[in-house]
Amino acid sequence: GTTTIQVSFDLNPVLGMDNFTFLGFRNPKERDDANWQVRTLLARIHNNRTRDAAPAFFGKLKAEFSFNENVIISEENLSLMSKPFFTDLKHVLAGHRVIVLVGYRRYYEWIASVYNQIHKNKRHDELFVDWYRKRRRSEHVYSNIVYHEMKKHFDHVELINLHSPSTTDLMAYIYCDILPNAIQSCQWHKEQQRRRLDTIANPSVPTWPFAIAAQALSRGLTTATNTNNITLLSQEVKTFSTEINYSLPLKCISRMEQEAILKHSLQYEKQLLPEFFDSQDGETELRKGFSTFVDEGKFCSVDAARVLQSKEWRAFFSNSLPQLLPKIPKSEVSLTQKTTINVNAARKVKRGKGARKMRKKMLSDKWQFVICTRIRDEALYLREWIEYHRMIGFNAFLLMNDGSSDDTQCIVDDYAKEGIVIRIPTDIGFDAPKLNED
Repeated sequence: GTTTIQVSFDLNPVLGMDNFTFLGFRNPKERDDANWQVRTLLARIHNNRTRDAAPAFFGKLKAEFSFNENVIISEENLSLMSKPFFTDLKHVLAGHRVIVLVGYRRYYEWIASVYNQIHKNKRHDELFVDWYRKRRRSEHVYSNIVYHEMKKHFDHVELINLHSPSTTDLMAYIYCDILPNAIQSCQWHKEQQRRRLDTIANPSVPTWPFAIAAQALSRGLTTATNTNNITLLSQEVKTFSTEINYSLPLKCISRMEQEAILKHSLQYEKQLLPEFFDSQDGETELRKGFSTFVDEGKFCSVDAARVLQSKEWRAFFSNSLPQLLPKIPKSEVSLTQKTTINVNAARKVKRGKGARKMRKKMLSDKWQFVICTRIRDEALYLREWIEYHRMIGFNAFLLMNDGSSDDTQCIVDDYAKEGIVIRIPTDIGFDAPKLNED
């Protein structure tokens, strides 16, 4: 539920009226500093990247208290911090009432979610069974460890049970029941719900079509030459599977491994929420939910290697790419076939190193649907954002990295090598005198 919480706080226009500041996705606009965002600082502290990250984080927290009495931080890296960090944090928060909320999600759901989140962002075709068997427990910290660790440092630690009827609407529970005097935010969220404006903050994305297409490329069954073509091909893979009503072969964890996951799930819920575990919504519902998970193949992955043993699929890959990526004669290409975003973005490139070459790339005939935007500290979501827009038809991106201090540039460079992203230098001469001004 962390992303749901972060998105809601980030979009909430009345949070300030309730005398709250949210530090999570990005800093308040009027005090924004790309180099010292809380999310970035916590990542640096966790990864031991820089010695000045911790003092900068504590300094920013102190500064925020001069603007608002109440500060909210929602960030996954908080659960991974060391004891010295929390010792220093307690000194900074001296005199304030600290409320720590730790989300509880049943272990079997959580372990599947961790796998999906990792492989969705990295576009990885690793099977769940292979990942589960080789993963290191220290890389992913479950709620029981976080909860007990937080109780060592703070007096008011609450476990939010995401399976309780009271948290069916998670944000209503937080705004209306947890945050002190957040009256405006409570009313705003209820209005959002009434008008059905809330959307899924972190939707699941099926990775099996990409895995099958990538496997076909590695076996030389397709003439696709880059990830852009593979993504287009994966759309056709999904369509073709539906058309022929193909039953996808799965590779799953063993029965013994399933029983181990169920055992951990029962053990953790009984340990953390004994009263709920004994209720009608507890153990019985956990076992039902787990059985449904198994029946739906949530601990399985499509076995792409077996898929490609089928004559139908091999024939599909040998015939699909030429139809998927037709060659348009140059004489038939007109300006109306090029996206307005593409042309207007090219016109803005006035001068600077490599400007002429970039304009030529931006107006290339093969770029029919292009997105041009500025990005900053979006490493957590950038891959997912690019892959989503490629799936719905965009085939190129013009990205200006405006002073990111996380791994955004590394992701941009990866896609640039594949010819999917064109990197726009920040000194190329755009109309705005300063990029960090709205």
